[in-house]
Amino acid sequence: RRVAHVCCTMLAAHEQRSETRWIVPSEELENSPSRRDGIRAEEEKKKRRQTVSYIEECGKKLNLRKLTVVVAETYLNRFYAVQSFKRYDRFVAAQACLF
Repeated sequence: RRVAHVCCTMLAAHEQRSETRWIVPSEELENSPSRRDGIRAEEEKKKRRQTVSYIEECGKKLNLRKLTVVVAETYLNRFYAVQSFKRYDRFVAAQACLF
C-alpha cells in the first residue's frame, strides 16, 4: 500500500516537472523540500547515495538490465527534488522506482 502511494506521488511529481523542465536548477536543489524540513545538505547527499546504492543492489539481485536501474535512480532523484526525505521512506520510494 505504501509503494502504491509513493507511485502516485511520483507520477504527480513527474507530471509537474515534465511540463516545465528535466534539469532541476541548483538553486532549487539547495532549497529542496528535505532542506526545508531541516535535513542538512551533507545528510541529504548521503541519503541519496545510500538509496542509489540500494537500487543498484536490488537491480543486481533481480537481474535487471542496467538501463532499468539507471532510470530508477533518475526517478528517485527527481522525486526527492520535489518531496522530502522526512515525508517518504527512501527505501519504499526506491522500490517504487524499480516497479
